Amino acid sequence: MSYFRRLLTMGVLLIATTVMSFALKAEYRFEKCDGSATLENHASSELNGTLSGDANISLGDGKIINALTLLEDGMMSVEHSTELDLVENLTIAFWVNPLEIKKQALVTKGLGSDSCTVRKYASNAEYFIKMTESGQLAYRHNFVIDNSVVAYSDENLSANEWTHVVFTRDNSLKTMRFYINGVANSEYTYSTDPQSSNSEKLIFGQCDGCVNPDNFSGKLDEIKIYNIALSQDDITELYDNEDDGVYSTGGCHPAPVAVNDSADLPFAGATTIDILANDRTNDSDICSVDASTVMIRSNPVDTNLSDDNRTLTVFGEGNWSVDSSGSILFSSDNAFVGNPTDINYTVSDSCANLSNEAIVSLTRVAPVPTPTPTPTPTPTPTPTPTPTPTPTPTPTPTPTPTPTPTPTIDNNFTVGDFVWYDIDKDGIQDSGEQGVKSVTVVLFDANGSVVERTTTNASGIYQFSDLLVGSYTIGFSDLPENYIFTSANMGSNDAKDSDVDSSGRTAEFTIGNVENDLIYDVGVVSTVDDNITIRPSIDDNLTEVVEDCECDDYKSTIPSINGAGLTLMLLLISLLGVLFLREEELYLNLK
Repeated sequence: MSYFRRLLTMGVLLIATTVMSFALKAEYRFEKCDGSATLENHASSELNGTLSGDANISLGDGKIINALTLLEDGMMSVEHSTELDLVENLTIAFWVNPLEIKKQALVTKGLGSDSCTVRKYASNAEYFIKMTESGQLAYRHNFVIDNSVVAYSDENLSANEWTHVVFTRDNSLKTMRFYINGVANSEYTYSTDPQSSNSEKLIFGQCDGCVNPDNFSGKLDEIKIYNIALSQDDITELYDNEDDGVYSTGGCHPAPVAVNDSADLPFAGATTIDILANDRTNDSDICSVDASTVMIRSNPVDTNLSDDNRTLTVFGEGNWSVDSSGSILFSSDNAFVGNPTDINYTVSDSCANLSNEAIVSLTRVAPVPTPTPTPTPTPTPTPTPTPTPTPTPTPTPTPTPTPTPTPTIDNNFTVGDFVWYDIDKDGIQDSGEQGVKSVTVVLFDANGSVVERTTTNASGIYQFSDLLVGSYTIGFSDLPENYIFTSANMGSNDAKDSDVDSSGRTAEFTIGNVENDLIYDVGVVSTVDDNITIRPSIDDNLTEVVEDCECDDYKSTIPSINGAGLTLMLLLISLLGVLFLREEELYLNLK
């Protein structure tokens, strides 16, 4: 993902999260993180509920853990606050489980009193939701002033069954909507604005002045009140999470703890790491690690991270990717035989809690050569001769033989030779082709264990001395940038060809016939430009790659963004959030 696209995405997500967070004015879960009962407002430290009459919190009886249970004269009230004086946009969301279907008051704000003749009745409240005798939901505000302000649900509630109810009022568009179990159910329009309820309480389950509805009998849970009209997507997510027993506004569940992972990388260059195996410490029946949320977070220089943070290309090393199970795969470039650069990752759980960043580290191991089986010869039957009587000879004295000295094992063998720039890419050393300095050379024994390491000198020469008789292979790495190995075993002269495959490894060979086995050469070719020459540098007579052309310095026509531009972008993103929050107020001021 490009830097600016990531920045814009993060800005939009931040704005959306901030809007939802500040818009939520009251939330009643009826349980603390330890499951104990509470009437606290989870959205702030104020506006806590108070019970009266036949009302209590039923432990373990809610849609999510506990529920508010109301019978007869039971109710929960919340003292008046300007935070709940919502005459503009509004969302009321709750789960309801009625004991029976009849006219019942559910939510009332601004009932009024006998001394307040204009706002005396519940139907004239600032906002009021009730259930009808058929189980249909009804909403009203300022009904005495304008009896056209009414909205009904198209679906009826059922007794002894949990139903998710959301009502939204968009005062700028003058629309009212009911949503049942996450789905839009009905829509109405109105013309008269709600009026402030001044100092009147918010009441759940009772209507002390209602002419028709009775007090509510049943259970309520996960009550939320917003000062915005939530969208269909917001309501769907709200329902889906809470129907699965997950808090939509952040829960008590601890985030996953991502643990660093390290593994061996076979010399062939590909492996898969199950990074989530040690990240499930905090998994539970409610929240667990979600494999689809694994994201690669590393993005150093000379890399390309995909837009979904699931694929990372490290130029000159290889590719990292995340599969559907959450495992991370690495595949090495053919020319790279070293240890890959470490990467970081994060993972979220099903409750949207994000883990810390953890490190994935790989160490390349040398291959173990497959031994060549030695065939067992088929024994030839030996015929049994017919015994011939042999006369007993006269014993002849046997001279004592002179002992043969035991030979000593020679450990004075040397292998090596030359790494060179194969300019014409023919795989054969030609006159004028220079050596390559600082190439890493590793000698492995027959078991794949490292015997010795060295680097080529300024002339491209390397040697390993004082070696025992045995079988070996040689590996080459850390080539100059944009170079790979040339074609192997070209021509008929083994002293002039290149002896490694595309991975930089020789075939297995055995030393012991000659003391100085200096025939293991390696050619390298450029992957970028054929128009190059190799010439000695001026100061230390070493080789360097120079361009065989005269080119003007490249100047990009794409404008860059400096620090001031970045600051301006962040300010614009913040302004977008402010404009979104103040949309309704600006609309009314312009009317």
